[in-house]
Amino acid sequence: MEVISGQHIQDSLWQDFIRRHKCLAHDLRWREVLQTAYGLQPYYLAMQDGGELAGALPLVRVPGIFTPAQLISLPLLNYAGVAAVSPVIEAALEQAAVRMARRVKAGSVVLRNRATQPADPKNPGQGYFQMIKRLPADEHALWDGLRSEKRTATRKARRAGVKIVRDRNLLPVFIKLYQVAMHEFGTPPHSARWFKSILQAFGGDAEIMVAFRQGTPLAAKLLLMWGDACYNLWHVSLAESKKYSPNNAIYWEAMRLALERGKTEFNFGRSIKGGGTYTFKKHYGALPYPLRYERLSIDGSRQILAPMGSGTAARVWRKIPLALANALGPIMLGHVLPGFGARSL
Repeated sequence: MEVISGQHIQDSLWQDFIRRHKCLAHDLRWREVLQTAYGLQPYYLAMQDGGELAGALPLVRVPGIFTPAQLISLPLLNYAGVAAVSPVIEAALEQAAVRMARRVKAGSVVLRNRATQPADPKNPGQGYFQMIKRLPADEHALWDGLRSEKRTATRKARRAGVKIVRDRNLLPVFIKLYQVAMHEFGTPPHSARWFKSILQAFGGDAEIMVAFRQGTPLAAKLLLMWGDACYNLWHVSLAESKKYSPNNAIYWEAMRLALERGKTEFNFGRSIKGGGTYTFKKHYGALPYPLRYERLSIDGSRQILAPMGSGTAARVWRKIPLALANALGPIMLGHVLPGFGARSL
């Protein structure tokens, strides 16, 4: 076995390996998106065993402003980390990543690893989780399997005149709603280039959905169909629209679309234990899959990274004029926040 990197990795072998291991964030198209949208330099590593891959680790170098440069797997996505067929392979790729960090003058390696099995839903622990729901065989079973309050809220949205439109040409509507919602939340937003790059890289596998009422957009999401799952990559809504229940309506339509595309899972995305979105997704039947973020220093030490709250920073960000926040957001995301490790937006 040997560790290989960069151009020595055969793209087809990489893509076949990560699809077998259900590693969306390892898809090579994210490398293209990260380079196009933020100019981040990739340093991908793999373990090769004969003519096959036994492990994969995508890394990009984030230069940092207030922190030293770092190799991160991956910034701006909820997870990536090492995908390997054994703990031995995993350890070898981690060591290779630390050596790579030294070569490219990065102070550490940050890994965003995911669990492949759900935590105990009654006692999942703390921190970040992917929330994943197994989908039934058909729409009727999906509807019948929802909690009664979810069905009631979905019907309420219909009575209120909420309509769901699916159209990739609605990307500008999604972006505008996203920017306003992120400002309300106190979080720096991505640039329009980030979302345009995703749609270009993933083609017809990426979908835009918007919930309208009387021509006004209330909620929107960007979905990605990948492998046997539908991934809810971004979902945004405005606080004042809650009375119309657009979130329930658009999630219902997203899960219906997943069934139409033959998917067996719906990935609701990341939530922190104790947060409102964690409970919302749990009530849809999603199970928590732990995410473990850690830092490997070039001196050999390891540090588990706790989730970073917003607090004062969020309150300050809300006070920044919207236009300025939209301009500063991509700079913060591409150079400042990834350096702190646990916070990814």
